[in-house]
Amino acid sequence: MARDERADLAAFLATLSPRQWLAPTLCAQWRVRDVVAHVISYDDLAERLLPALRIALIAPDIGGPWRIRGVRLVATDLRFTVGMGPQVQGTAEALLMAIAGRLGVMGELSGPGRAKLAAPHRRLTAATRSVRLHGHWGGR
Repeated sequence: MARDERADLAAFLATLSPRQWLAPTLCAQWRVRDVVAHVISYDDLAERLLPALRIALIAPDIGGPWRIRGVRLVATDLRFTVGMGPQVQGTAEALLMAIAGRLGVMGELSGPGRAKLAAPHRRLTAATRSVRLHGHWGGR
């Protein structure tokens, strides 16, 4: 179904004249070409986010498995749910950044598990990661 819709959109876009591509839209300061680029790039982003989320969940380098322990993550824009505990919800992109320790994104997340996910003790330093991965401070 999605492929058919994309094919229909592509067929329609192929009929637009250069003038129509530059026409204003309901989005202030966005022309048709800007809106189309935004829609297409988001579709591509969504297709790349699911594999990235799955990798982040098992990647010990970024501490994802440790950081999300005890919370349930729910994407609001993709079919993605993982974990057990108080729920944290947000876009898949925001969840990915939180899994990777980018806590500046916490304002984009909501739910009763948000504070637990943002807790300072869940932040990993390079030295902490080395100890967790290798059992000592040397890194090997």
